[in-house]
Amino acid sequence: MAQDVYTFDEVVVSATRSEQSVRDVAASVDVVTSDDIDNDLAQNLKQAVEAEPGVSMSGNGRFGLSGFNIRGRDENYVKTIVDGVEMPGTYNPGADVMRKYNNTFETDTLQRIEINKGPISSLYGSDALAGAVIMRTKNPSDLLAKEGDDTHASIKTGYYSVDDSFKSTATVANRTGDLETLLMYTYRQGHETKTYGGPDITGEDRGAADPLDFDSNNILAKAFYQINDAHRVGISVESFNRDQDVTRLSDEATPSTWGQRCMSIPIPERKMQTNANVTVLSTSGRPITRLSINWIGVSLT
Repeated sequence: MAQDVYTFDEVVVSATRSEQSVRDVAASVDVVTSDDIDNDLAQNLKQAVEAEPGVSMSGNGRFGLSGFNIRGRDENYVKTIVDGVEMPGTYNPGADVMRKYNNTFETDTLQRIEINKGPISSLYGSDALAGAVIMRTKNPSDLLAKEGDDTHASIKTGYYSVDDSFKSTATVANRTGDLETLLMYTYRQGHETKTYGGPDITGEDRGAADPLDFDSNNILAKAFYQINDAHRVGISVESFNRDQDVTRLSDEATPSTWGQRCMSIPIPERKMQTNANVTVLSTSGRPITRLSINWIGVSLT
């Protein structure tokens, strides 16, 4: 005899900061899951959200993606939160080499993206005037059986012809008794986006893209221990590094601001992000105590 199958409503937390059915919230909320990302073969966040109405991400050449745009507002008008930690806003003083965008995320580590469209400053502050993007990285329980000891191991690879890049992600998760652990490592390597047109010359009339090489490393480590039936303690650490080298042939032999003439200038850029969270949780998953450390650094030499 066939068993009845029940489908539960999708639950969101970004609209009210409490768990509610997506049907019961007044705000406009879109949800992108890890299955959606895999099915769409999304290589980055821009591709992960491009099917959502009113939501986009634009690129800024060698600086990568510039952050989320919700209904025409972007950068510091959109609050971005990852695993309960608020991400720093965009820093753009006007100088080309000093720009810092909020784009140090690894798509393969994400379990869920909630996009709250519209003003929500009453919940998330003044920098949520256009909305908020709430992202959660994968937990061991997302990859393991619901009960009992279990182990998960996988390797995911991909290639993106637009910038001749490839990636590889290795994942290991384990549950032994009351201890759950997760380790994910992602490596990416690629080049400039092909233009397929324009003269391949030096100077301001150059039409081909400037040569660029980049690689990134992302490590996500998590551990959760069930102290008793009512409480568990967890720690999450994520480190993101991205190195870029570009030769700005389009600026070669072009007068600079100070009247000097620029030659071929390789500009290495390093962006590093480290997040650490120590959280005491109830069995419902709601935090009782949370200690968060967030550090982001950018260096140009």
